[in-house]
Amino acid sequence: MVRADDGVAFFESKIRPVLVEHCHACHSAEAAKAGKLKGGLRVDHREGLRKGGDSGPAVVPGQPEKGTLLASLKHTGDIHMPPKGKLPDAIAADMERWIRMGATDPRDEKSTGNVVKSGLPWSFTPPKATGAESPGEIDRFIQAKLAQNKLVQLKSADK
Repeated sequence: MVRADDGVAFFESKIRPVLVEHCHACHSAEAAKAGKLKGGLRVDHREGLRKGGDSGPAVVPGQPEKGTLLASLKHTGDIHMPPKGKLPDAIAADMERWIRMGATDPRDEKSTGNVVKSGLPWSFTPPKATGAESPGEIDRFIQAKLAQNKLVQLKSADK
C-alpha cells in the first residue's frame, strides 16, 4: 500500500514538473483565459485531470489503461501529446506508476490561478491565514519534501 506522503512526494518530484513544462501551455487556466485551451482538458488541478476533456477522463486513479493521458504520452492512442514529439519512455513509465499508485494530486482548482475576485492584481490583496487545516500549495510542497527526506516539521515557537 502506498502512503499518501509517498504519493505526494512522487507527484511533486516526477509528475508536476512534466505537466508544467509540457502540458500547461495548452491545458491550464492560463490557456483557458487566453482562449487557447485545447480539447477541454485542464491539467493544472486534480479534478481537471480526473474529469478530463473532450476525449474523456485523462486519469482514472489505479487504472492507467482507462484514462487518456498515458496513451497520449505513449503515442499509442488517437491523440499524441505533446504535439511537438514523444517524451522519453521514462516519463511515461513515471506517469503509469503514479496512476497505479492512486494518482495522488494535492492541487485543487482554487490554488492554481492568480484570479482575485476584487479584480485587483493578487499582489494588492492583503494576505490571510489559511490555518493548519487547509495548507496552501507551498505548504503541501514543503510537507512532501519533508516526508521524502523522512523529516518532521517542528511545532510553532512561542512568541
